[in-house]
Amino acid sequence: MNLMKLGFMLITLGFVVMLVALLLPFINIIFSGKVESIDIGGGGCIVILFIPICFGFGAPSLAQLLIIVAALLTLAILIVGLLMTREAKKGAEKLGLVD
Repeated sequence: MNLMKLGFMLITLGFVVMLVALLLPFINIIFSGKVESIDIGGGGCIVILFIPICFGFGAPSLAQLLIIVAALLTLAILIVGLLMTREAKKGAEKLGLVD
């Protein structure tokens, strides 16, 4: 698979997950009609160099799930970055740009 396509797919997946997360409470209200049954939580990861700093708020079970998903997306982006770096080095060696 082309790494550019994979990177674009991961970025698109991130935006889709954010959009679905924003719309889920409203969809729940529309279909259930119970406003008091909604638990809202959130989470995320900030990566500084190679150290992810993860956080979350809201219902503990929901926040834990969101932190796990964010950490997995962070790991996927790290792997894609390493693969792209390796391919760039191979291309540079083929062109004779690296000794």
